[in-house]
Amino acid sequence: LSTPTFRLANDTGKSEPDNISRDGLVTVSGLDEGATWEYSTNNGGKWLPGSGTSFTLGEGLYPKGSVLVRATDLAGNQKTSAANPTDINIDHTAPAASLTGYTDDAASQQGTFTFSTPTNDRTPTINGTGENGTLIELYLRRNNQNLNIGSTIVANGVWSITVPNDLADGTYNVFVVATDDAGNSSSTNASTVIIDTVTQGTLDGYIDNTVSKTNVIDFATPATATELSYVGTAEPGSTVD
Repeated sequence: LSTPTFRLANDTGKSEPDNISRDGLVTVSGLDEGATWEYSTNNGGKWLPGSGTSFTLGEGLYPKGSVLVRATDLAGNQKTSAANPTDINIDHTAPAASLTGYTDDAASQQGTFTFSTPTNDRTPTINGTGENGTLIELYLRRNNQNLNIGSTIVANGVWSITVPNDLADGTYNVFVVATDDAGNSSSTNASTVIIDTVTQGTLDGYIDNTVSKTNVIDFATPATATELSYVGTAEPGSTVD
């Protein structure tokens, strides 16, 4: 009677074979013709009948030494496999992640802001949250094209990725794809980043304060007084000199 062996059919973890997978299918080898087999997930405390050449582990952690396969021939002889040499972790759940805002370190507007606030930083740092150890990949979408900006690993529940190259003025959508150790992945909804490095304004005319404090005079008209106020437009929050 041959001694059976087993292994994960599809180790989807980051570094095969790490026995971390989103797929719980286990293949069994070394089965003699006519022999029956069974398997245990609690170090032989309970045996479950096997069929074909595989069985499936449900989601959860199976500690080192807990999974066994046992074959029995027609004469009643039995052979038991070696137990799993490392923990087996079956994980079907996609990791959660979010975008929380961006950090601007360019002059005149520095700090952390929500995505609805325009930034004059051409290489802002995008911030978010996630599950520790999760791989975060940041994508920027513009003109129906997705560009991978960079990646990082979540630590202490947060992550940050700085845009490596200058972005032109305009509106961009950003989103992240989060991937856990088992290969499960999820993506966030897109948030909007507005790059605006040009302050726009107009100079429309002047007011002769000796005559009227409300009548705006076009610059084509010569001023007859030295006490003047100038009138124009500017972006909200901007400084006019």
